[in-house]
Amino acid sequence: MKFFTRTGLALLLGTTLFSTGCVSKKYQTASALTALPTRMEIEIGQTPLKTRLDSVIVYQGQGSWKLAAYWDEVMLTLANEGDEPISLNTVSLVDFSGTLVPAGSDPWQLETASRTQRDRYTAAGVNFALNTLGYVALTYSTAGVGAMVGAALTSSWGGMSTGAIFGLAAVPVAAVLVYADNLNHKHKIEHEFNRRRLVLPLTLPTHAARSGSFFFPMTVSPQALRLEWSRGSETGISVLPLPMLAGMHRSTPPPPKPIKP
Repeated sequence: MKFFTRTGLALLLGTTLFSTGCVSKKYQTASALTALPTRMEIEIGQTPLKTRLDSVIVYQGQGSWKLAAYWDEVMLTLANEGDEPISLNTVSLVDFSGTLVPAGSDPWQLETASRTQRDRYTAAGVNFALNTLGYVALTYSTAGVGAMVGAALTSSWGGMSTGAIFGLAAVPVAAVLVYADNLNHKHKIEHEFNRRRLVLPLTLPTHAARSGSFFFPMTVSPQALRLEWSRGSETGISVLPLPMLAGMHRSTPPPPKPIKP
């Protein structure tokens, strides 16, 4: 194992403190925790699972609970109104080009996938935007980022510290505390992510309902939600249209699709 010299460590940590502040932006929550997500509550499918789109949270959009979340959070309510249990096995978004984008289970892998997907869209000439939502425009200027509001969170976030400010003379000690504070924030983000996430496969008993979120890499103009399910020996796929999200992650509205005769 290699160890930094005291001087090298001080220089490295001094750079870290100046460049990131006490807590890395990657692990910061939204600066205010008062705004709720935009409520949609749109019924998008009836069989075999009754599916309601409750809300969509995009990067620094209304309801954001992480300051810079490179993912899309799709909040759903799923109800099994039948007489047999149903298992939901996979959930994907279908983007404007027909590409399937599966739900993710790790926040940091999702952020990497979002950046990769952003680059793919940009290379294809798509007018990609971080924080627009088809249902309602949520564009913010750079100057407004510091004043973003986020979702009302559970009490598990009540004890989150904001970190301390340290002077240059305390760099070696401060660095240890900054590292610990970053790690603490990282774990809290992971906890909240997992608290909100619907885990697949998800089995719904008869006449039961579940509400929660699926997280996806940033997806331009998702045209449908694709659900793969099983019920007893039967398997099936439900594709639920999402026309209300046509402008999602678009800097300008997409061109209208031609109407077929």
